[in-house]
Amino acid sequence: MKDYDILLKTPIGDKAGRMSVADDHGRLEGELEVLEHATRFAGERDENGFCRVTGQLITALSTVPFEATGYMGEGRLELVFQHKRQSFQIVGRVSTPGEGGAF
Repeated sequence: MKDYDILLKTPIGDKAGRMSVADDHGRLEGELEVLEHATRFAGERDENGFCRVTGQLITALSTVPFEATGYMGEGRLELVFQHKRQSFQIVGRVSTPGEGGAF
């Protein structure tokens, strides 16, 4: 299991969080903790690091299902998904103990 310090980039500002990812030969599963909620996700990653994950974000107003695509590897991740007409990005890097968050 790898832990990433992440930023969820939204039209109303960046939100810090954490993403824990288990990679079993390209099958991904884990937990996304952001906006004061933690949710499970699942997906897949190819040998080049390109990935697709599905899950949901819980906001103050609603639950938003997502399918994000992007890259995960070399100690970093970059995912993008669309909801309605807005684009959201999740960026992060592997957590370093003692740093208290990368962002």
